[in-house]
Amino acid sequence: MTQIIKGANVPVPTSRLRVAVGRSTAPGVPAVDASALLLDATGKVRGDADLVFYNQPQHPSGSVRHVGTAEGVGQRAEWLELDLPSVEPVIQRVVISASCDGGVFGSVPGLFVQALGPDGAVVMHFAVTDATTETAFVLGEFYRRDGVWKFRAVGQGYASGLAGLATDFGIVVAQPSTTQQAPVQPAPQPAPGAFHPPSAPAPAFHPPSAPAAVQQPAVPGPFHPQPAAPAAFTPQLAPARYRQPAPPGADQQPPAPLPYPYPYAQPPSHPQPAYQPPAPPVAPVPDPFSALPGFPPFTQRGHGTLTFAVDAPLPPGPALIEARNEGDGYFSVHSLTARHEPDDMYFNTSLTDFRGRAIARVPTEGRLLLLVEGSENWTVVIHPLSAIRRLGSLAVEGRGNEVFAYLGPSANLDVRFWGSESRHDDITIKTRPLFPTEDEYDDYPEPLLSRAVGPFSQTVPLSAGPRFLTVEGEGYWSLHVHPRIGAAAQHG
Repeated sequence: MTQIIKGANVPVPTSRLRVAVGRSTAPGVPAVDASALLLDATGKVRGDADLVFYNQPQHPSGSVRHVGTAEGVGQRAEWLELDLPSVEPVIQRVVISASCDGGVFGSVPGLFVQALGPDGAVVMHFAVTDATTETAFVLGEFYRRDGVWKFRAVGQGYASGLAGLATDFGIVVAQPSTTQQAPVQPAPQPAPGAFHPPSAPAPAFHPPSAPAAVQQPAVPGPFHPQPAAPAAFTPQLAPARYRQPAPPGADQQPPAPLPYPYPYAQPPSHPQPAYQPPAPPVAPVPDPFSALPGFPPFTQRGHGTLTFAVDAPLPPGPALIEARNEGDGYFSVHSLTARHEPDDMYFNTSLTDFRGRAIARVPTEGRLLLLVEGSENWTVVIHPLSAIRRLGSLAVEGRGNEVFAYLGPSANLDVRFWGSESRHDDITIKTRPLFPTEDEYDDYPEPLLSRAVGPFSQTVPLSAGPRFLTVEGEGYWSLHVHPRIGAAAQHG
């Protein structure tokens, strides 16, 4: 584990890394959005797709993803995933940045960037301690040097938000501000190499018009699960008091890693026998999403109740709908027919700071028409189906609504739910065909895998893929797929 200061650099493993842009939680702290820019040898992006953030969560190469927000006791972080071996050879640097459109970074306590290796160990931690009036920051960059990857702590602030920062790296903002976009110059620091942001413009970029606070389940990265509580998230505890980190010393340790939305190196929670005979070999299932038509995500923001048409050329058939609601109160999203009659219900919840995903059906004729009902600020995003999360053999945890694509053989599914029985929190888990016909979408009876009120733990059979698996939960939950043994695995 390495804690570094501004200007310093450190080698990182050429592997899949999880990168947290974190802060301390406190009342009135502005929302912080994390982003990544992939730069070529000229120090510029090649196009809009080289910017990865919450509204464009995956790079076309799959090497960089924005995977959401998680919160633990006293800390909150937005998470990125960097698969360094998959970064295209033309890309020389991956810049990690943060923006704060609802305030300035001088009002954000405990800002830091941290990277975790495949085993969950912290490989780099850099704390920003000199923020004042900045609204965006280049926190640091991963860069290639002599065949290896390193991270450099930059800590360069901007007073012009994400748009100004993006412009410096070659993105032309669609509606630029009339004020000059200039970075706030940091105090001189010793550095092994100078940091030279580019100035030449490149393709157009449309930044989000307002910050969309994304709340994801609080799930542990390397935290140890606590009994009778959703793995390492304890909402009943008061936030920890913020303390400015001291200069790093030989015996100082940086803060523990934040909870992570989608763990990929977490051991299963159910007991494991000393030996399990191997299951019969199963032919790999081709990814059915690789040939699907893609499209840029469509985003609609609003407040309260609104009916709107998705004004984008979406291909007919299934798509991924994501919704985020700020604050508490009732929130629902459903589609309407051409006569504005209720059709499919996608979300129906009273969870505070809700975030969820579901499968939407784009009609073969006409546009997708949606009705949002609520009392707070909200965001609805339509993604191509290729952005769906895959459910594999590693445990996943979440909160609220989520949808997965399961492509594996028949298996057992461990389900845990931490809802409140007194509040009548419930969870429903269903499956459906991966690509149902119009009639199947209306009439196909989704097999109920699990439904319960209050906390519970259950193992249920999961039929062979490919299929969707949907979760609708009024609380925190976890799923873990593990193989069936012997003859049972032959029959789905």
